[in-house]
Amino acid sequence: MDFETQAEVKLVFNETATQSVPDLTDISNTLKVAVTNPNISFGNLSVDVNTIIVKLSISPTTNATANTSTTTNATTITATTSTTATPVTTTTTPATTAVALTGVTVVFTSREIFIFDLSNTSSQAFQNRATLIKTKLEPFYRSAFPSFNSLTVKKFSSGSIINTMTLAFRSSSVPNSKEIGTVLINAARNITAFDIDPTSVTVDGTAVTSSGVSGKTSLFTAIFLVVLSLLLSSQH
Repeated sequence: MDFETQAEVKLVFNETATQSVPDLTDISNTLKVAVTNPNISFGNLSVDVNTIIVKLSISPTTNATANTSTTTNATTITATTSTTATPVTTTTTPATTAVALTGVTVVFTSREIFIFDLSNTSSQAFQNRATLIKTKLEPFYRSAFPSFNSLTVKKFSSGSIINTMTLAFRSSSVPNSKEIGTVLINAARNITAFDIDPTSVTVDGTAVTSSGVSGKTSLFTAIFLVVLSLLLSSQH
């Protein structure tokens, strides 16, 4: 917003000087030339030359010297004009605060035929499938967890198609493995673009089923079965 200010300047001329007092037009023109001169800076002020008004007034002045009093006429020229001050605009750039994120690795198998191009992250096949998975799954996670940030497909492996991806959450609020895996298992019922095997879901290496987290028990289960088999065999 611009603000208009009226400025009044007084110019005093001594009529006893050898040079005559300039006429009002000359004074007005001189002022107009000065304020429009690009080499003369008035800061952030701009002067409207159409508002310049020059008025004449005569006032007596008295000089007293050794009992002699003389009166001299002084001519006062008052120049009035309007100036516009342009406010300085300051732009403040808000500080960007980095949000700490925690990545969670999620793996699932889709019952589809693996092709060699899917092993190359630069291939069009990889890019297309990665975009498809991201597009289909992100809405489910975004809806389930306010702390969800993004989903990134990391690789595809053979064995039907084994899909490995990283889910990023705000570090202050990371869901547990069961919660993350359950969202994917439930999403499998609504996604037809690729065939998710709900029994193949693992979160950070922990298997998750529709009934809950089975944990990293596959190795322990195998060992237990081997030991049990040996015990039973020794009884015969």
